[in-house]
Amino acid sequence: MPPRQCDPSPDAHNVVELHIDNDQCEARFLWDWDGISVFPNCAGPLFRGRVRNNTVNVTYYAHFIGNRGTPRTIQLDPGLDEVRNAAWLAQRGLDSYSDLSSFSIDTSPNTPSLSELRANIPNWVYSTTSLDE
Repeated sequence: MPPRQCDPSPDAHNVVELHIDNDQCEARFLWDWDGISVFPNCAGPLFRGRVRNNTVNVTYYAHFIGNRGTPRTIQLDPGLDEVRNAAWLAQRGLDSYSDLSSFSIDTSPNTPSLSELRANIPNWVYSTTSLDE
């Protein structure tokens, strides 16, 4: 994220992405700044998310703290390439950009503890590409 900005994109929405194991697995989320939060505690609704597992034989797992404070894990099977809307994301506990603060991807099926997830600092980067690329 550019220094001290919650809304760095000149476009209507912002895109953040996380790449794992040299792009073997990646996640992208489209979100909009809420207009009031300030860096580094940016917030705003998620609109869409895309996850890709570019492998043929490695299962990855997305771990995060859901919007109700519960640790969550979602399995990302080999070859997975899915775009999900806000309703699907919300049902799994991802409503806001701030929910991504604990988001991680690895090869462990074990859901981390709340303290482990809170200690995680994901390496999100802002993207100029769309979710479709």
